[in-house]
Amino acid sequence: MVASQRKNSRESILQHVLSVTIIERQSLLGYHGKEGKRQFLKIHVAMPTLVPRARRVLEQGFTCPGYGSLQYQTYESNGKFFDQNK
Repeated sequence: MVASQRKNSRESILQHVLSVTIIERQSLLGYHGKEGKRQFLKIHVAMPTLVPRARRVLEQGFTCPGYGSLQYQTYESNGKFFDQNK
């Protein structure tokens, strides 16, 4: 698929973020064993090509009415292929 077709297919998507759920997991980053589970946001996007853009927005920060400025560290968002069943 040529770049212009990919761009058009992204623009034709009406809903880029399909769902956001809160999950409890134990982070492997800096794992010490005593920390226990923490809450993470699990975000499903319509196409894998939208992941880098979503990651950039979350890491650079954004303003949300009623919540102020938000910024997040992302996990498992830099792979080429993503497991859709996790």
